[in-house]
Amino acid sequence: MIHQPSIVNMLRELDPVDGWAVYEQAGLATVACHCGLNTGWIKKADAANVWRDHATPIEHTTVQVRVDADDTVVRDAIRRSARGTGSS
Repeated sequence: MIHQPSIVNMLRELDPVDGWAVYEQAGLATVACHCGLNTGWIKKADAANVWRDHATPIEHTTVQVRVDADDTVVRDAIRRSARGTGSS
């Protein structure tokens, strides 16, 4: 099973200021995964450790792709996208 845990930080709502909502970090977070893991509210540092230990390491896979494009700009954009380097 590939685990994909998520961290959600707790925010504490304070009294509004000039009609604007105000929040502060509560210092707590929860980690949840579709496998059923749910830590409940724990310290943020502990949540980060649980997330790191629970996440399935991603192995990089190399796939050979042949690009046939007449337009150099399009061809280069496709190559950058395939490499994961975006459009820059």
